[in-house]
Amino acid sequence: MLSDLPLSQRWGRHVVRTLAALLAAMQATLLVVAGLAGAAVTAPAQARGDSALALYRYPNECVQAARRREAIAERTTLVDSLDLRTRNVVSTTLRSVAAMCGGAHTLAVADTDALPDLALLAAFAGTAARSDSALQIYLERTAAAPEALERAIATLLAMRPTPRRQDAWRLMARLDSLGDAAIPARLRAYLALAQDALTDFDEGRLTRATRAGLALTTQLGEADDHNLAAEQALLYRLASRAALFGAGGVTEALGVLERGAARVGKYSSEAHETIERGLAGMRVVGQTSTPLQGGRWFPAGTDSTRPLRGRPTLLLFVEHTCLFSCYDGYYTFRRLAATYAARGIDLVIVTRSQRYFRRRPAPMDYATEAPLLAMQYLEELALPAAMVVTETVFKPMPDGRQFPELNPNEQAYGVLSSLDPTAVLIDGDGLIRLSDSLNHTTEALWRAMLDLVN
Repeated sequence: MLSDLPLSQRWGRHVVRTLAALLAAMQATLLVVAGLAGAAVTAPAQARGDSALALYRYPNECVQAARRREAIAERTTLVDSLDLRTRNVVSTTLRSVAAMCGGAHTLAVADTDALPDLALLAAFAGTAARSDSALQIYLERTAAAPEALERAIATLLAMRPTPRRQDAWRLMARLDSLGDAAIPARLRAYLALAQDALTDFDEGRLTRATRAGLALTTQLGEADDHNLAAEQALLYRLASRAALFGAGGVTEALGVLERGAARVGKYSSEAHETIERGLAGMRVVGQTSTPLQGGRWFPAGTDSTRPLRGRPTLLLFVEHTCLFSCYDGYYTFRRLAATYAARGIDLVIVTRSQRYFRRRPAPMDYATEAPLLAMQYLEELALPAAMVVTETVFKPMPDGRQFPELNPNEQAYGVLSSLDPTAVLIDGDGLIRLSDSLNHTTEALWRAMLDLVN
């Protein structure tokens, strides 16, 4: 948990203050919604067109929650247990219910777009009836427009603790019935369904959603093809993961990604990077692993002959420049370690120098930086693994800047960037079985692979 991290100096104080503010806001919001459990969305059929559609009454808990800020900061299990999608939902919804902490005792929801957020928050607080009512009103008010159906599908999939998948697929059929005029919304909705399928790694749903989504890409006009390049790239990446477990294996997965590169890689740097990262990781699957190279291993005395033959190994490629956006990957790694370390999986963190560390004077030499990186990952983040730090070679650019080159470890294991935590699984025979992003959305995929090799 983050409260266990011995964060130091100003960086540490900044982290604590940020988390305290976040947790206080989340707690206040959840207390507000929990207080709504006894209330109902006031929206009789004859009044659903009124501007003051939904009236929410609540106990004024905001001041009390703020006063408990220090106690709330200690309850980091809340942040640790929530996935990023739910955290983003709570953050977004705070804007919709901000008036609740302003001293008023009622909030009239006239903004249609606020209803899906309120439905999610009600579901999160355990008030299913309020959630259903808000979604129903939202769909009626928007006359089931494509964008409204798309957002309702995303809302149903984001509900916690149990996503409403059957209802989401029923709405998808309704959205498909709108035909060619709704192709962009249909494609985005299938992307949401595919991402949800990856979250618990349901191969059947993942294949169904990606095939349907990619089939729509051939019907896009040029403008939509360009505007939806990032979404299409994600669909191709998801489809490659499904293909990897199919009869075609790596060959089929590479074919999917190569088709994606030809189709959408030209439209945007984001789409190009998504496809290229997928290709880099997929190209090393099935290859024989090579020994990790690096000048410093931690803790002191660690066996540097990694990966170990005869023992499966999970590598985690990271960079210390990635802070809060990478915590999802760090937590996922710790959850996997808690399950598989006792079953014999060897865990290794792989990182590289950057010539600086936090706010300390730069440029920093490698000998000084390496132990600081070990402190961050092994002590502050408490990741249970051995760790190797490679010295980075920087390539001078014409404009005077210096660009970090990929090191031999990254090249050997298909890692184009460590800004998003990337894991590599090697089996006991030394074969690379998977190289992919590591976060809560891919956790089920990694567990399926770890179970196969262990």
